[in-house]
Amino acid sequence: MDLSFVTSTSGILLLCLTDNGLAASGGVIGVDYGRVADNLPSPGRVVDLLKTNGIGAVRIYDTNVEVLRALSGSGIKVAVALPNDKLAGATNPDVAGTWVWENIGKYYPNTQIHAIAVGNEVFHQRPDLSSSIVPAMWNVYNALNNLGLAGAIKVSSPVAFSAVAKSFPPSEGIFRQLPGDLQPVVRQMLDFIRRTDSFFMINLYPYITYMENPGIDLNYALGLPNNGVRDPRTGLMYYSLLDAQLDAVYSGMAALGFGDHLGNSTARALGAAGKKLAIKETGHPTRLKWPLSIIQSSPEGRRRSGMEEASLSRERGPSAENAQAYNGNLIERILAGRTGTPLHPDADMDIYIFSLFNENLKEGPEVERNFGIFYPDGTKVYDIDFRPAEVGARGA
Repeated sequence: MDLSFVTSTSGILLLCLTDNGLAASGGVIGVDYGRVADNLPSPGRVVDLLKTNGIGAVRIYDTNVEVLRALSGSGIKVAVALPNDKLAGATNPDVAGTWVWENIGKYYPNTQIHAIAVGNEVFHQRPDLSSSIVPAMWNVYNALNNLGLAGAIKVSSPVAFSAVAKSFPPSEGIFRQLPGDLQPVVRQMLDFIRRTDSFFMINLYPYITYMENPGIDLNYALGLPNNGVRDPRTGLMYYSLLDAQLDAVYSGMAALGFGDHLGNSTARALGAAGKKLAIKETGHPTRLKWPLSIIQSSPEGRRRSGMEEASLSRERGPSAENAQAYNGNLIERILAGRTGTPLHPDADMDIYIFSLFNENLKEGPEVERNFGIFYPDGTKVYDIDFRPAEVGARGA
């Protein structure tokens, strides 16, 4: 994630097929495990934290050996990444084949790798490599196929939502043409997805759209009860900004020939993946005005910080209260099986929440370092539960 560029349409979404044990009828809950920090617990302790909290799926941003070994035998599904700095090399089939064997073949199936992200937000971060994305995806896929793993491990490439040029009304979503025409590459990616029965990955952070548009209702951005927003073209009502962004992506796909413009045949065009959406990276930041070292050093520090947070208005911006509402609502929604959108009421959806920890060494705006749901000692930044058994209690 790079919030330094984010416009009102930004974030990461993954079209995904999984059978995680935590799934309700509609989806799976996972977390993004970033490690750009100098105060995090060991991977072994992180795996214990995931298991203790009932988190059965995780995404990492590389193929770190220590992390993959720690996850071995845990039963936790993991999505890994071929980083942007290796993307050009992966256009060579031999290089891609070696990477797949060294980073996937040696660990699977003891480490339950189920997806590979080839590059990350390449259109924004490395536009010079845009033409390399699909060839690299094919080479990685073919290498998996040679190992007999293509049916178990899906291949795609995360796209920043800034690639969507128009997101409202949702029924008129379209991918960007200028600057830089992305539509040909996106069309190639969608063709790859259809032919390999894979996923489309894209980022979604509704809070950024909310922050940049003062007229948006906070409850609409957080998924709390609100008056809704009407799509004037379809007449559909939206009570969640996230749903509106998801349907804008569907419409953009349809505009490229992968389903009609109203989405009625999107699933047929895309195959099974078109009926299963998983937001691979989404979340809401907290605001930690007390120094992180003080907050982490003692219960009193956390208590005083919490009191300060409680005194903040919920009207704008990052806060623990807003993060708890946004992420908690997403978890409850998925575990309750409410995974459809107004344009796709029968769709499934998986969610990966960003992020497991605050990352104090990340570059960019301060807010980007404050998405964590756990402190390094394993205590929660705010109250949130991933367990299906708690769905009824949260809704009571």
